[in-house]
Amino acid sequence: MLQVPQVDFENSSLRSKGLWIAITLALWLGTTWVFWVGYMGCDDLFYARYAFWFDRPPISWWEFRIPMILAIRASFLAFGPSEIAACLPNLLASLAILASVAWFVDWPRRLNWQTQASVILACVIPLEAGGRSTPGSTHLAAGFLAVGTVCMLKGVGRTRYLGAPLLAISFLTHEVSFYCVAMICLVALAFDWRRFWGPVLACVAVSGCAFLAECLAYRVLLGDPLAQFRMAGNALGTMTVGIDLDTLGGHEAIGGWDFFAWPINNLFFCKSFGFDLIALLVTGIVAWKRLSTEQRVLFASTFLIWLWLGYGTMVPWTYRPLYRAFSYYEPLTLGIAALLPRTLRCAFARRERLAQGVVAVAILVHLACLAAGGRLGQAVDVSRELLAYAREHSDQTFLTDVATMNHMYVVGGFRFPANVVCLNGPAVDRHLLVNDLLGSGQQARLASISTAAFSAPQTSPAHSKTACFPGFLGIERYLLVNKEPPDRPRFHFPEVPIDNILLNHEQISGFHYFGLRFGLRPIPSKGWQEPDFSRYLEEHGAGRVRIAPVRYRLLFLPLIPLIGPKDFLVKNLGGEVVRVQR
Repeated sequence: MLQVPQVDFENSSLRSKGLWIAITLALWLGTTWVFWVGYMGCDDLFYARYAFWFDRPPISWWEFRIPMILAIRASFLAFGPSEIAACLPNLLASLAILASVAWFVDWPRRLNWQTQASVILACVIPLEAGGRSTPGSTHLAAGFLAVGTVCMLKGVGRTRYLGAPLLAISFLTHEVSFYCVAMICLVALAFDWRRFWGPVLACVAVSGCAFLAECLAYRVLLGDPLAQFRMAGNALGTMTVGIDLDTLGGHEAIGGWDFFAWPINNLFFCKSFGFDLIALLVTGIVAWKRLSTEQRVLFASTFLIWLWLGYGTMVPWTYRPLYRAFSYYEPLTLGIAALLPRTLRCAFARRERLAQGVVAVAILVHLACLAAGGRLGQAVDVSRELLAYAREHSDQTFLTDVATMNHMYVVGGFRFPANVVCLNGPAVDRHLLVNDLLGSGQQARLASISTAAFSAPQTSPAHSKTACFPGFLGIERYLLVNKEPPDRPRFHFPEVPIDNILLNHEQISGFHYFGLRFGLRPIPSKGWQEPDFSRYLEEHGAGRVRIAPVRYRLLFLPLIPLIGPKDFLVKNLGGEVVRVQR
């Protein structure tokens, strides 16, 4: 098992501490490189696109998360519109989480196996390791939240008050962070109000001022100070309690008993945290009397956040449980990494080797879960390979589906490839990412946030968050809402003869990201993404040549020579070029 070598940590020299710092940073870099995700092909496309252009007020769910947008835009301005630049804010947030864990456990000044294990856990927890390498507001919010929390709990003097603006920015970055900030502040006051009332009051004051400033900006730009919350309210108003429509990418939503059992199941084991949550809960209760006040605050707030995310409500006036999205749980990383080695040491006070062994197994489980990682971002990776092939064959014209074109548009620096087109029709008019960009005029901008603009006819309940989402193209009953104002022009591709078709199997097979993200059984469905494209492929497709190979999960590569390629081993299905028969 993986154990820290037996050295005299307490009396370690500066050179030894430098070595452990280098090992920790190398582990962080290694896990980032090996398990890099990049663009996933969902929310991140909207963040990146709006950050690149940033030429109008926000009009969609994602665009209102301004700190995330500004962070990506600053990175684009400094380094260009690359995938790495889009991920840079979250990479820095990950380092901030790592630094927060180190500060909380007093590493490396106080170097022992517990503190070293804490920073190693912070590097390898799967949810954090995956989230750091893709553009997403929940991870950036978790970074601000972690630093702000440790400032409040561990800071001295004025440092305690530095957490107030960081926690406020966390709330503005992603609205779910509001509940995390509230839990931390309430728990801190409950345990030691004399010590924490000042920082908590500062947090309330700064957050209130930030909220008012944001409302004033939206009043000036959009004529509605509560524009962001009306947008969210439009989504929440059509939610059905006990059913998570966000999981429909796998053709079946989490609902009924499974919806409410989901948090409990993941408490015991999940790919995002392994068995860390249940281990921390049990050992934390056993070791409660030996924990310091700040450790108790962090422990209690960690599980209150877990409880609220699982069974709380998004809004106070009615019960609207949160989506079953692991990304919401990223704030738990700080509590798990900072506390688990300590609670294990206290719970197994007379069996220190056993405590070390449990931590070592937890780290190995995390690495195994990362290596067994599924299809996050794989459709975009295939699109990138197809784009490279199209560029190498600039004398030919290619047809592809709209979702793959969205990927090409973003990874290509927000430019369409010169020789790749899509079939003009409903999919292009309603769901092509670039259609969020076109049009101008203050009247259109104001109309885009009006109630009418987000109340287009629907044939069945759906939330506006799914509108314009490239992965839901085949489920047309959820795609009748056009995110763009009605007076905005639509982009259309030129009508040109097609030589070949670029086929992204990962995108059109039906094995989509959302189904696997939530542990659902994905159901293959021929052409479910875009019927017009599927029909054209069937009528005109001839010979095929594979240009993007099928790839397999890292953990299972040694098994392929023994059992052969199996569906559950697949990481992505690759892509082909199909000759058009005229």
